[in-house]
Amino acid sequence: MRAAAKKLGVTYPVVQDNDFLIWKRYGVWAWPTLFLIDKQGNLRYSRVGEGAYEKTASVIEQLLSEETR
Repeated sequence: MRAAAKKLGVTYPVVQDNDFLIWKRYGVWAWPTLFLIDKQGNLRYSRVGEGAYEKTASVIEQLLSEETR
């Protein structure tokens, strides 16, 4: 996975969940599933499946613009 991330130029953290611990904790039942978590660690957005790219980008921009409280 490290080699693939480096080859693709991925610079953000990537999680490999071989034991499905994260899946189980968050109740994931489909792939892909996306979670956006704010600076305080609160789940602010989730999406199951592909699509809704404009909405996802909008939420990311909103979260990035928020100040840490």
